[in-house]
Amino acid sequence: MRSIIFVLVLLGLTGCSGAMQHSLASAAGERSGSDATAPAGTLTFIPDRPRPGQRVEAVYRPAKALAGEPLLHLRARLRTPQHDSYNDGLGSRTVAVLERQRDGTYRSSLSLPAGVVYSTFAVENVEATHTDSREGRFWELLVHDSEGRPVFEALEQRFNDYMGRDELAVLGTAREMVEVYPDHPAGWSSLRAAEGWVLGEQDAEERLAKHQERLRATDRALAAKQDVTANEIGYLYWNARALQDDELTGRWRERLLAEHPGHFFAVQERVIALRREHREDSATLLRELEVLWALADGRQARERIVGAAFAAARNLGDAGAVLVWADRYADLDPKVRAWVANRLSDTEATREEGILWLQTEISRIGQAPDQERPLGATAAEHRESTTRRVAELRASLGRPLLAAGRAQAGIAALDAASAVGWNTSRFRTVAEARLSTGDREGGIRAFAAVAADPGTSGDTADSLRLALDLAPLVWEEAISRARAEMLQRTLQSARTESLASVNLAMRNGSLVRLEQLIGGGPTVVVFWSRYCGYSVQAMQQIVALAEHLAGEGVQLLAVTRDSPADAESYLREGGWDMQVLFDTDGEAARALNSWGTPQYFVLDAAGRLRFAFSSLEDLPRQVAALRTQESRSDRTAKEPHLWAALF
Repeated sequence: MRSIIFVLVLLGLTGCSGAMQHSLASAAGERSGSDATAPAGTLTFIPDRPRPGQRVEAVYRPAKALAGEPLLHLRARLRTPQHDSYNDGLGSRTVAVLERQRDGTYRSSLSLPAGVVYSTFAVENVEATHTDSREGRFWELLVHDSEGRPVFEALEQRFNDYMGRDELAVLGTAREMVEVYPDHPAGWSSLRAAEGWVLGEQDAEERLAKHQERLRATDRALAAKQDVTANEIGYLYWNARALQDDELTGRWRERLLAEHPGHFFAVQERVIALRREHREDSATLLRELEVLWALADGRQARERIVGAAFAAARNLGDAGAVLVWADRYADLDPKVRAWVANRLSDTEATREEGILWLQTEISRIGQAPDQERPLGATAAEHRESTTRRVAELRASLGRPLLAAGRAQAGIAALDAASAVGWNTSRFRTVAEARLSTGDREGGIRAFAAVAADPGTSGDTADSLRLALDLAPLVWEEAISRARAEMLQRTLQSARTESLASVNLAMRNGSLVRLEQLIGGGPTVVVFWSRYCGYSVQAMQQIVALAEHLAGEGVQLLAVTRDSPADAESYLREGGWDMQVLFDTDGEAARALNSWGTPQYFVLDAAGRLRFAFSSLEDLPRQVAALRTQESRSDRTAKEPHLWAALF
């Protein structure tokens, strides 16, 4: 039996950001597209520093998989100054058709649409079966000004675009922001955040002093400047607050509220104050937020209001107000439509509207709109991702249909959802619904799927058998059939991706390669942060999972970016008996593209990444599937072919 090695990745005070769940589908498209192991081609733009509206020539020297095609598509993810961090829901679009030239290159011309300040690019064949995304790094264009500088908004959007896919590029962009625009407080705000994510406690005191000095310099510069913009005031206030400079915080907050009450930072302050003041009075809070909504300047400011107002309307039980704010919420951010629909369907007064919203979203997403395809993803990968999203929506739809007494429609929705992936919660709901309608056979099949999952305890499986009043042999046969289906479905979703060599440090400072820790079976890698509430809450489950896996001869690895003394102190205080390895330079996090915590990955016996961004619930099943696959491979390797056995 292997010992348990915990590798806790402590990402620092802001390491919990990944728990906010940036788009894993997008991350998968950027990591595992069809070009993942193929050398990238080269894409150049002339000029490479375009001004707004300027025409650009694109020249592409193809990767091997795309060479010889008569036409290729240049695909882009386009960003305006209003786009947020991460790439959730941004999709991509074809911006040019590249024609093959006699010299084997492909050429076309394009201009970025009005308002776009930053764009990333990939190249694909017309059928979108092969893509070249520069091995997930993409090519890029930033809009420049007449002096040849990237406009500040272009750098902001590059910063946002790299969030969740390359932390070093995020830090590099933030440094460029303050180098090119040293007096812009938004750049310094971005740099302070990026340094915290990437560097953690490294040189923290020196960095703090630098930012405090810059804060005072910016304060002097803006105090003497005519026509200070709302953004300059807002970000200077925000920096002063983050750096705990009470005098500057108070002065610039007062000016922000007086001169720009509709700015998003000012609106955010008002929302916080209103929620505190009217914590027990949802009706008054809702009226005040309606007034603030009319005052707010633009989308960013209104985003600060809509969540609080939607919650207040739900707390008040005012169905009309709930629907008004639901529409506003979804109009501001279409990505939240499914979440809002679920909230509507939770309550009897708005359940039918929630059902309609879910049905509409299923119909829309089910068409796999091409403009929603993540940059770098093939058409097939997009269809697969869309299938998973639709399954989640159908599972969400089934529950309110059952609650509304529409049993057959609810069961149909849940059956369709349960046919995708493996989700014991869905199976349990289906089983209970089928039994309630007299479908005993269907209920047994669904409960057998629950019992077959490695995350289901033996006691739970036995209690299900007793509740169903089944003979042990009949129950075992049902579970056996369900287990075979489970393993097949799980392996269908696995990837096979080689990892770069990663060095980890022992407590005494000696280095060990990740591949030296792997062998003989699957390995689970856990990224965890002592500063992240989500991670702390998961700690007991992580320990229980490690003990369970150890009993199966499977190791759970964990690595920390915290100092050895700090990590050991925390573990000792918490009573956690764990061995810790250290990802001092962030190599492991970068190799697995892990930004937030907690995050889970599964490697096979060869050290290849098979499951990324997993969950505590899915890990036992994924490990079981890999062990079964590797066991079958071992048997196949040891058994002679039939023709050889004849001699």
